[in-house]
Parts: sequence; C-alpha cells; structure tokens
Amino acid sequence: MSAHVNPGICDPSTKHLHRAALILARGGSKGIPLKNIKVLAGVPLIGWVVRAALDSDVIDSVWVSTDHDEIEEVAQICGAKVHRRSPEVSKDSSSSLETIKEFIRHRPEVDIVCHIQATSPCLHPYHINGALQMITEQGYDCVFSVVRRHQFRWSEVKEEGECTQPLNIDPAHRPRRQDWPGELYENGSFYFYTREAVEKSLKEKLKWGYYEMLPEYSVDIDVDIDWLVAEQRILGFGYFGEKKKTEIRLFLCSVSGCLTDGQIYVSVSGEQFVAINGRDLAGIRMLQREDIEVILMSNVNEMVSKDLLKTISKQTGCQIRLVMEKKDLECLMKEKNVQKDEVAFMGAECEDVEVMTQVGLNSVPPGAPVSRLIAADFTCQRPAGHGAIFQFAQYILQTKKKTKSQMSVISSKGKASLNECLFIYKMSSEFELCPGRRIGGSNPCFIIAEIGQNHQGDIEIAKRMIKMAKDCGADCAKFQKSEIEHRFTKQALERPYTSPHAWGPTYGAHKRHLEFSHEQYRELQKYANDIGIFFTASGMDEMAVEFLHEINVPFFKVASADTNNLQYLEKTAKKGRPMVISSGMQSMDTMRCVYQTVKKHNPNFTFLQCTSAYPLPTEHINLSLITEFQKEFPDIPIGYSGHETGIHVSVAAVAMGAKVLERHVTLDKTWKGSDHAASLEPAELAELVKAIRTVETAMGSPIKKMLSCESSCHSKLGKSVVARMALKKGVTLTLDMLTVKVAEPHGMAPENIFKLVGKQITVDVGEDDTITEDMIK
Repeated sequence: MSAHVNPGICDPSTKHLHRAALILARGGSKGIPLKNIKVLAGVPLIGWVVRAALDSDVIDSVWVSTDHDEIEEVAQICGAKVHRRSPEVSKDSSSSLETIKEFIRHRPEVDIVCHIQATSPCLHPYHINGALQMITEQGYDCVFSVVRRHQFRWSEVKEEGECTQPLNIDPAHRPRRQDWPGELYENGSFYFYTREAVEKSLKEKLKWGYYEMLPEYSVDIDVDIDWLVAEQRILGFGYFGEKKKTEIRLFLCSVSGCLTDGQIYVSVSGEQFVAINGRDLAGIRMLQREDIEVILMSNVNEMVSKDLLKTISKQTGCQIRLVMEKKDLECLMKEKNVQKDEVAFMGAECEDVEVMTQVGLNSVPPGAPVSRLIAADFTCQRPAGHGAIFQFAQYILQTKKKTKSQMSVISSKGKASLNECLFIYKMSSEFELCPGRRIGGSNPCFIIAEIGQNHQGDIEIAKRMIKMAKDCGADCAKFQKSEIEHRFTKQALERPYTSPHAWGPTYGAHKRHLEFSHEQYRELQKYANDIGIFFTASGMDEMAVEFLHEINVPFFKVASADTNNLQYLEKTAKKGRPMVISSGMQSMDTMRCVYQTVKKHNPNFTFLQCTSAYPLPTEHINLSLITEFQKEFPDIPIGYSGHETGIHVSVAAVAMGAKVLERHVTLDKTWKGSDHAASLEPAELAELVKAIRTVETAMGSPIKKMLSCESSCHSKLGKSVVARMALKKGVTLTLDMLTVKVAEPHGMAPENIFKLVGKQITVDVGEDDTITEDMIK
C-alpha cells in the first residue's frame, strides 16, 4: 500500500499527536463558481468530506480554510471549524502548501495536517484512518492518495513531422487488462503531512508513502461535466454518515413540499385539490404498522385550506400540527414520551431547518430549498409528492431492523465501538470483483469453479481443470492455499491419517502432498491468465493471504473455517482487495460481527450462504437464508456456495438473487478425495452455466407492462369496451349500457369501463360497436 523512499524526520512518540483535518475552500473557483458549496446529491460539496473527517475516530479537529463568507457559513452548518485565511494566501497564484503553512502558524497544537480536497466526495472515514495510521504507526512523514489506472500513455507531438512514442507500452505486445497491474496516479483526494515536513516546505529527505484508493472512490471535480459524473458516483459510493443505534418512534413530515409536490388544484367551483401519491400513503401505513407514529406538519402560511387539511388527515390517518419552533418540538416530544434521537423529520422549506437540526434523523426531497442550509442525513431520489416519503419510510424501517440486529450483537458481546456499529445510508451493492468484472446490481452472476484440492497434487491435472472451467463458461478458477506449518499445529500434522482419501500416513504428509509450492502457484496463475480466466485461491491462514496478496490475485476468498476468525478478517480486509466470504458453520449473530469487522476497513465484500457438509443433504441447504442475508445486509451482494449434488439448487439460488455462485468441480467423481462426491464434472458445470445464463435472461425487467412480443396476441384476443345496445348521441352512459368483448377495431381498455359511467356519447353508436375515446365527452 505504501512506497518507501528513505528514513524520515517523523518519530512518533508516546504522546498524543493532534491530527487536524484541513479542507481548503477558496471562494474564487474558476471552473465552477463557488463549487465548494454547490449542492451535490443534496449536500454542499464540502459537506461530504467534512462528514467523513468528523466521523473518523482518529481526527481531533476538522477545519475549513476559506476567504468567503458564504463558504464559512456552510462549513459551520456542516460541523467544521473555520480558519479565515489571509488575502496573501487567497490569490489565484497561492499554493496549497502556503495556505497550510499559514494554518499551522495559527494552530500551534497541530502535529499532523490532513489536507483533504473538497472535491473528493466519495472519501470515507476508513480511508482517513488507514492513511493516518501510516504516519502514526509506520513512521511516514507524508502520505498521499493514489488510484490504480490501466491507461497506456503516448508522448505528445509538439512539432510538425514528429511521431508519437509509447511511454509505458509495447504496441506489438499489448497486454490484456487482467495481465497488467496498471500504474499508480495521484488522485488528489488527500495529502497528509507531519508538522515538521510542512515547516520545512517538503524539501528535506522525507519518508513518503501512498495510500491506494479503489477507482470507484476516486472522483475529482473541476468542470461542470465532472459534476454529473460525481452525482451518479456518490449515490453508490459516497459516505452518508455514522448514525446512532436508536430506533425511530415518531415521524414528522411537512404536507407541502413533502407529502405533496406543493401544487394546489382549484375546481371551477373554487374547491381545492392536492395529489397524494399512493406509494407515499403505503409508506405511511408501513410506519404505522411498525408502531411509528406519523404526524403531518402544516406551515402557518399554508395555502391549503383547513377543510382540505382535514381530508388529508382522514385519508392518511395522521394528526396535523402547525409547523413548530424548537420549544414546540420539545413540548411534542414530552407529550409523546420520545427522545430527540427517536424522532425523524422530512422537511423542504428553509424555515424547517431548526426542527431538522433537533431530531435524530432528517431527510429532504431532491432540490428542497432547505438542503442549502443543512447537510441532510438522507436525500431522497424520488421527488416530493411522487414517492419521497415511501423511500424515506423504507429507510427508517431498514435502519430499525439493523439497529435491533446491532443491539443484539452488542448485548451478546458486552460492548462494541461506534465504528463497529457504522451505518452507511446509501451504499451500492455493486462493485468490481475482478478487473473489468463487477458483481451485484444487474450484473450477471459471477461463477467460481472451486478446484480446491481436487487436483490430486498434480499440477498438470490442475491445469486441465483450469481449462475445463474456462471451456464450461465459469468466470474464475479457484484453489486453496495453505502455509502448512502456519495453519496446523505440530500435533495435528503428526497424527495418523487412515482415511480412504489419505495421500500419506499422517495428516501432515497428506496435506503436503496436496499443497503446491509458490512457484507452482505462479505457474498456474500464468496459465489461467494465458487462457483468459480469473485465478484466485482461499487463503487458509494469514501467511497464505500474504502470498496471495503478493501475486496480485483479484480478490480474496475466505473459507467458512476462517469466517469467525476476526483477527484474520481484519488483516485481510485492510489489504484493500475485494473479499468473498462463506458462512458455513456460522450463526447470523456471527455474520453481523463479521460484517462490522470487514466493513470498517473494506467496503467491497460479499457473503455466500453456505452449509459445510460434503455432499450436502437437501433439507440442510436453506436457500431461504439468501433472502434473509439480503434483508440483513442490503448494501452488499449476497451469493451461494453449494456442496449439494446436481445443479438444480444452484440455479434456484441465482433465481433468488445470488450474485456469486461457487461450486466444487472435478474431472472424475470417483477419484480419491472427500470433495469429489459433492463436485460437478465437466458436463454438469457446462449445463449449470448455461442454465444460469438462461435464468438471468428470463428474470428480465421488474416493470410490468404489455410487451411488443404480446402485440399479436393482443390484436387477436385483447378485449375492448363495446355498446351493449344501440345508443343515441348525447346519452349519459350507465354501466348496463356497456360490456366487454373481443372487438374490431380495438377501443377503450376494459379497465376503463367504470370511468365511462356518467360520461356522454358524442355520436350515435350501434349495438356491439367499439367505444373509443373520441366518442366520449
């Protein structure tokens, strides 16, 4: 993760080093005027990095250095302290180093400056923690963020007749992406320095290090087009804040601008109407069923009439109260016997800001005026009056369920840190598992052919199995790597081993027969790369993980036996590679602990439902746990590792939403070895892959509508509303005048028959004639 240059001047001592996060936010941005406070996905730009710094458990103070009044105001709203920079370091020509020097002159207590770029909205606390650890524990003087890119560079042509030259590529041997580790580039997210390094203008011999961030978290914003990219990226990978483990018991919601879109419709007679979305009503009902009281709030200047507010109250089953100030909120909480942290509020207008700052959880619809005054906890994607409440209600219930889960873990373990109980509001369940291959979301299921140790200890058989996995359509060939002496005790290795599957007289001799050397692993990896299939292995002990990290496997597989090995998990997660974690032999409480342990250091991991028996009896497969995992851990992909015979259960797992599938494979089920009986032979693996891809195609779209392929059937069999009897022009329709038949030509759809009652016919219509829209007044 870090690049060593030479011994530096930082000598961490036992005294606490004050770590200050510093965000430079000058008012004179040229690319995007005042971009530092421009709202990005509902939060001012600086709010994203301020939030990450505040929630880092290793930062002592968070500062914004600015020369602009409005930026100062927004920074303070977001929770940062403000350093008012001087005109001398506020010029277009002023460097960041000059501004940092001025800051530390005014803050003599600061030992480490964590310069964080405001234009890096996907920064997370664990990025900050990991980089700071390099200074405080590893003795680096300067640490900066980098990203790995797979880009071929060519020299710039500056004179006519000059030819470009390759800088990092041999055009005659252009490597595939998965064969080339890429290059590291500064991504500008952050630069951390010791005080001494800054005071000496970074000119001394220093110990420099880099912290590698994954590409999905590397976002920079300089021009308008970057803004559009960043808004999409942040919804998937932004840090939405650490939340308390308190259940919501009271939900307050503004009528105008939240429940409705703010529009009022007036009939000819002067009667007022508003539109309420059915999904929002469903969201309110969902909360009420979970014993969360919902109160609607109306502004004193509300344009909606009192009679209409009464109708809204009746339809929603909610009380309506006038919008409150702080003292009114305190009275309401006392009346309802709830604490601030147990109250959620959705507001939209600027006057809502006081209430929003006093509750445990707040939300705004997209584009709400109040979003410029406060960094909302949750910004809805659906507009006001069109599903915003439903979306926020789903989130409230999701956090309620997760809170209960977390509290049960804490009560069983005795204690847990805030970081272990981290809640991320909106994180994508999609990430890049291997170069160019993402999992989760709408991506196809990632199929792992688990060769394990079914190779009989023969490298040529291992190669045949890799080729078989590739030919059958699997995405990855996987092995099991052990450093024998680190995985087993001496007694375990020396015990006699008399199994019919034994490859030696002792268990140690048996395991050593099946274990490939480092050089053999490199040979197998190269073979897999040459034929175009991803290669990895389960690291069966910490030293094995170190070796796999050294040879640059795309992801780590954690075997079920190590899933509750929290120290192993933490060390593996810190290496930054994606992780696939099996759940055999574990409880759901353990999996919650695993989630907390890994998420703190690495956001890119997946759980596999697994039962550790070979072969696995059908009654113990428990596919329904895939759904439970999806409910319990909605922000990560869920997969399935199967040890049953046949392919049908695995296909069903994919239909249930498994995004990663692992199955053991073999060339011959009759071979010696305990895993062969539960493994798939080549024909079965090929059939499994084919069936999975067919099921994925068949899953199609969740949107129910008439499809183009149904048009011919509809033309032949689709029914329309027709006249049951001859009707004269001007007649007012009643239900007994109409019926539904297959008709030529097609007319109004049968579901509209009740809407026709009370309408007038504008033409004469004969018996059995189709009723069309142009006939209706």
